[in-house]
Amino acid sequence: MRKLLAALSTAGLLAIAWPANGSLTPLVFGAFIPMLWLEKVIRLSDSKHRGRQLFFYAWLSFGLFNLGTTWWVSYAHWSGTAATTIVNGGLMAFCFWLFHIVSRNLGAAKGLILLPFLWMPVEYLHMDWDMSFPWLNLGYVFANRPSWIQWYSYSGIWGGTLWVLWVNAILFRSFLPSQPKATVISWVLKSIFIIGIPVGVSHWMYAHYEEVGRPVNVVSVQPNLDPYSVKFTLDDEETVDRFISFAKPYLSDSTDYLIGPETMIGKGRLNEATLSYTRAIQKLQHLSDSLPKLRTVIGLSSHLRYRSKETETARPLGNNGGYVDQFNTSIQIGPTGMEIPRYHKSKLVVGVEKVPFKWLFEPLLAGGIDLGGATGTLGGQTDRAVFTREMDSSVIATPVCWEADFPGYTAEFVRNGAQALFAITNDGWWNDTPGKTQHMYYASVRAIENRRDVVRSANTGISCYINQRGDISHQIPYETDGAFAAVVYLNDELTLFTKSGDVGGRISIFISIAVLLSIVVKLRTGR
Repeated sequence: MRKLLAALSTAGLLAIAWPANGSLTPLVFGAFIPMLWLEKVIRLSDSKHRGRQLFFYAWLSFGLFNLGTTWWVSYAHWSGTAATTIVNGGLMAFCFWLFHIVSRNLGAAKGLILLPFLWMPVEYLHMDWDMSFPWLNLGYVFANRPSWIQWYSYSGIWGGTLWVLWVNAILFRSFLPSQPKATVISWVLKSIFIIGIPVGVSHWMYAHYEEVGRPVNVVSVQPNLDPYSVKFTLDDEETVDRFISFAKPYLSDSTDYLIGPETMIGKGRLNEATLSYTRAIQKLQHLSDSLPKLRTVIGLSSHLRYRSKETETARPLGNNGGYVDQFNTSIQIGPTGMEIPRYHKSKLVVGVEKVPFKWLFEPLLAGGIDLGGATGTLGGQTDRAVFTREMDSSVIATPVCWEADFPGYTAEFVRNGAQALFAITNDGWWNDTPGKTQHMYYASVRAIENRRDVVRSANTGISCYINQRGDISHQIPYETDGAFAAVVYLNDELTLFTKSGDVGGRISIFISIAVLLSIVVKLRTGR
């Protein structure tokens, strides 16, 4: 019973520490202690199946953690919650099982030191595999506390994972019953030090940081079209008329950018070859004709047609011959006659926009789950395209939907010249649950990592402005239509994290491989 309670305790503590899911952030520094205790009990037992037993409890614990923090995915489809609970919970359990193996063969102390480097490879795996899901990377637990994590501009969320697991390891050591009182006090002081120093340094950085860059005026619109009813019944011209009506009170000759959400238009999937001839697009071009500085950035569902199968994702057009690729696209619209640059979302939502392990699942998921007017196996692109305004070389990027949840991926936009990030998304599929709030908080982490202002346009909310310190303002509440104007700073400077990207995850893989090889050598040689 005590083992079961330990597994449940870790799951519960992690869940209620998570942003918008309880937000009791300090609890994360002790959340792993029950599972560390359970691992020690199993490791020192006489059971013949210690590894199997440990994996079962870990899978239960981390599966429930996933369920407790991502249950809201079921509003779109129950399979999403099931997948995160079973698959991601199992991957986390595998990491903890590796920690158990290392502790058995190299000693408990070395196991605790190496725990973060055994955990982070799975977090890194989630950055780029067929079932990517970075939502529960441990570094995100501080996403709603920007004053704690200003040093993410150096380490990214990888530093957060390291911080969480090492503090738990140190506190666990301090509470071992066999420890002398003086040793316990020593370990507690070490814990205070390892928690307090990063927080103190971060508060100092937060207090002394000032916005960097050239100011521009940006208007963001939240149309609030219910994705389950209204959004796909309005035609594109009606949608654009409504969009402009929300924006107009905030527009002036000094407005530089106007932003709309993901898949705002393109219910019939607009042909990218003829965008300039589309009435909805022309209305936005006419808006820029009257305000020449203005560039409008929106999302749309689009397609390209080919005579032959030019990409892996192109599908036959049936009896008409040829092939078609479908995209979740962002565009920048200027005055009439100006080229319309495009970016195709490339971090696609598993099971919705992308069939994982296509050879196995495509027959089952070919229909997709409609999450924004762009479903099935969509096309993408290999480069992180940015949008430039020629008159003053202003450069922005548009991470679409959950692309802004991938730290290294977002940093690629910035390395390609993006001076600010316009995050466009839907976020209405989860209803009024923690999901849409967590999504907003994660954008705050991107702002800190890259020291870039982030402007969000979310269909149903939460649209907002986030400065380079990660402070969130100008929030439009969920299920409310409206717009806001903000002064956004275009920054050219690159942070250490922006330059290095997900290097923390890559380092952890090398360390893990080295550790596991050393165990193999030890078992083979007996030394």
